[in-house]
Amino acid sequence: MVDFIYGIPNVLLFFLISIVTVLFSIVSLFAVKSFIPLKLRYAENEAVGHISATIAVIYAVLFGFIAINLLDNFNTAEKSTQKESSVLEDIYTDSKLLPKSIHNSIRMDVEAYIIEVMEKEWPALEKGQDVSSWGDAVLNRMVHTVHNYTTNNSMDLFTQQEILKEIKLLFDAREERIFMGKSALSTDFWIVILIGAFLTIAVHFLFGMQFHLHLFSVVGVAFAISSVVFLIVAMDRPFRGEYCVKPEGFEFLRELIKNDVQKETSPP
Repeated sequence: MVDFIYGIPNVLLFFLISIVTVLFSIVSLFAVKSFIPLKLRYAENEAVGHISATIAVIYAVLFGFIAINLLDNFNTAEKSTQKESSVLEDIYTDSKLLPKSIHNSIRMDVEAYIIEVMEKEWPALEKGQDVSSWGDAVLNRMVHTVHNYTTNNSMDLFTQQEILKEIKLLFDAREERIFMGKSALSTDFWIVILIGAFLTIAVHFLFGMQFHLHLFSVVGVAFAISSVVFLIVAMDRPFRGEYCVKPEGFEFLRELIKNDVQKETSPP
């Protein structure tokens, strides 16, 4: 079900959620109209208004809390991805200060890591699947290359220590990205969200007013609630759907390395 939802374009997903919510509201309104006389509903308008306002406030607070949490998750996932690509670029750049053989070895590992992330890990994250440990193996190989490099040059020693520190940061950023790829609202949250949405709409069925105005009011509330539900769905999983974190930093680094290699191999 989740795969189906996140395989739908956002515009179509918003349309489907809105249609289902609005149709449910219209059918329910006709049912209430048939069973509860207008005179009885009109007499209780004031009480229904108080109940509606209370439910609306509670739901607004709930949505605010969830929206802040989802936005924080999305920002964390985006920052961890940016940090990962940035640290990887630092490793590649600093490796240029080491002997060419070491630099070339690190460059190949950086390229292998980028390919692993963009061509295997990112599609897995977009599908909600587990990420393989091959990326960790590439980083461990990089650590082995740098750690085993021996030199008496003070500048090389400093660069070697800096790269080892950067690889450690890269491990941390990678772990955080993979962890955020699994973040999602639990079933308990969704139950509360749907119950709140239902109550917010349903209480409006009990108002007593001219039918066309009543219909317009209920449809408006249903449309507003469907917008809220759509926004929660779109933001729930940072690496899934159209509104998701993109591997732009890795794409930039891949192009940077490609250009550097072309400059090195092109004739003077």
